Amino acid sequence: MRRLAVTEKQEQQAIVRLLRIAGFTVYSTSQVRASMVSEGIPDLFCFRGGLFAWIECKARNASGTLKGLRPAQVEFMRLAQAAGQEFRVGGLAEAQDWLVELGLGQWTGNGGFSLRSRPHPDPTPSRARRPAAASEAVPGVRGQGKGFDASPGRPGAKAGTPEEET
Repeated sequence: MRRLAVTEKQEQQAIVRLLRIAGFTVYSTSQVRASMVSEGIPDLFCFRGGLFAWIECKARNASGTLKGLRPAQVEFMRLAQAAGQEFRVGGLAEAQDWLVELGLGQWTGNGGFSLRSRPHPDPTPSRARRPAAASEAVPGVRGQGKGFDASPGRPGAKAGTPEEET
């Protein structure tokens, strides 16, 4: 069966919609033109309560693996994690895994996903995971064994422009 190609922009739009439905405020640093945004800055940053996260959106290649990070993105991730900030990499499947870990989502029968109507009472992220094939490490990134998984987050920067849905 041939896999339909999904662009990074489509993945980003799906992640933004999902996070907003889950109660996050989401900002985008992505630009469709040449910009003054420093190389390596992730595509999105989002807030929900006391949680702040940087998100680098990645599409999958034809073989189904996530595309890798560029050196400037790896450096930004390293600096963000060293500062104790949440940094996530991946597509929609990895965003869903993250919401499950936060107690905001759940896997349903046949690999389906739904948001919880009420946040999970335990503030410690759940370790429930999507079936193994859907959550892969990002090639060339050490410490990313769980794809979208990274370090605990806390409030951070304020800059950026709101993501426009199309």
